[in-house]
This record gives sequence, structure tokens and C-alpha cells, in this order.
Amino acid sequence: MTMATLKIVFWALAFVFFVVCEVATGTALVSIWLAIAALIAMFCAIAKLSFLTQCIVFVVSSRTSQLQQITSLMWEKLQ
Repeated sequence: MTMATLKIVFWALAFVFFVVCEVATGTALVSIWLAIAALIAMFCAIAKLSFLTQCIVFVVSSRTSQLQQITSLMWEKLQ
């Protein structure tokens, strides 16, 4: 297996892990953002971007998704 393939497998396993964690928590939406971020990072691995770039994309996309959820919850409470 090549290093590029291992990176893709890593992100695919991370995606599956976070989805399983999300299913286990029910409707809490605890790790769905991490699952989405792992999927985006996997696409970066498929595009053969560096592992550092993949990790940065993972962190930024997971944080962005969580911030969007927090913002929408705050907006609902204000109305």
C-alpha cells in the first residue's frame, strides 16, 4: 500500500469512527461535524494534498461547522 492510499484509508476510518460515535449518541450531534470534516480531509487526500494540509482542512472545517451550529442555536434563542 502506498502512503497516499494509507492517508485515504486513515480519513475513511476516521469518518466511519465519528459516524459510529454519532449514532451511539443519538440526536446530540456531538461528532457529526468531525465526520464531515474527516470526509472533506479524505477528499484532500484523494487530491494528493500534503498530510499537513489535510489536517488543517480537518480542523478548520470541523470548527466552522460547530460554530455555525452554535450561531444558529443562539439566533433561535434570541427570537
